[in-house]
Amino acid sequence: MGAWTFVKSRFENLIGRKISYVGRETSAAPATGVGKIHQKEAEEVVSKPFSV
Repeated sequence: MGAWTFVKSRFENLIGRKISYVGRETSAAPATGVGKIHQKEAEEVVSKPFSV
């Protein structure tokens, strides 16, 4: 998530709309280490923002 908690409210104030985070769940590791899980996460990150 990195800077998300810092920039979320600033972006919302700037554009006047609520926004939400789309990405990996919080984890101590920067990557899953398992190819199939990585592929599933990558697909979700790309498709989730466009599903309404």
